[in-house]
Amino acid sequence: MNTTTRIRLFLGAVFAIVICMLGATPLLHHMPFPLTDTWPIAVLLYALSTVRLGMSIWAAVLIVFVGLFQDFICEAPLGAWALAGLCGYGAGLVARGSFRAMSASIPVEFVSIIIGSIAGLMGLSLAGDIAGGAQVIDLSLVGDLIWTLGLYYLLSPLFAPYDEALSV
Repeated sequence: MNTTTRIRLFLGAVFAIVICMLGATPLLHHMPFPLTDTWPIAVLLYALSTVRLGMSIWAAVLIVFVGLFQDFICEAPLGAWALAGLCGYGAGLVARGSFRAMSASIPVEFVSIIIGSIAGLMGLSLAGDIAGGAQVIDLSLVGDLIWTLGLYYLLSPLFAPYDEALSV
């Protein structure tokens, strides 16, 4: 991974932190019913976007950093969102490697973000159980996940570059 890609990954992490901070604004609580407290999950957007670059320690470290920041902003147990991001990143990498036989890259990316999202939710649930049985999977989190996956293709180029993506 070259220096330009590392800089873009760092700027993507900064952008994920900004998204996380904007999600904590009080204005979000006054939106109409279906959108109340609904905001994209920044660490999952970042983790799933970096999957297309392949395995990278640099990306994993930045995912942990963004996840820890999101823990502080969302008042989650320390390491919960970092674990969810790493689970999503790892499962997305495994799914991407497993579906290399597909000819088009969009189905491979679609499958990797779905499997990564499910693994991220499982990691978050595991972190909630470790932290004393906190119920983390609720209707607002499902709304956040749907919002995150809906914005994935629009926002993912801001997190990780497509031009450095590995060929599938």
